[in-house]
Amino acid sequence: MTELFPGVGMELRDVLDVDAPPKTVQDTVVGKRLEKGYLLGARCLSIGEHLELSGAVYIFPYWTTQALLADLRNVPALTPDLAPIIRRHWLAQFVATDEFEDD
Repeated sequence: MTELFPGVGMELRDVLDVDAPPKTVQDTVVGKRLEKGYLLGARCLSIGEHLELSGAVYIFPYWTTQALLADLRNVPALTPDLAPIIRRHWLAQFVATDEFEDD
């Protein structure tokens, strides 16, 4: 997330497509829990003239993102293989284990 517009939405960038322009997403719920710089695992859905987050939104604080990005960059973009990687890294934030670090 590059910008937060409280009560309105946020500006997001696609970390897997660094050449893509930022997108403004309408949201009044998820943004309340975030700080600029957090990484989100989410789908954006076009609703008429605007974008909204669709389905589950996985929030990654900045200190957890390097390992996630390294794993995501080893998989072709927009494939079903991305979802399990995102979920695994999201869950790892809440579980202290050396096993995850060895993957």
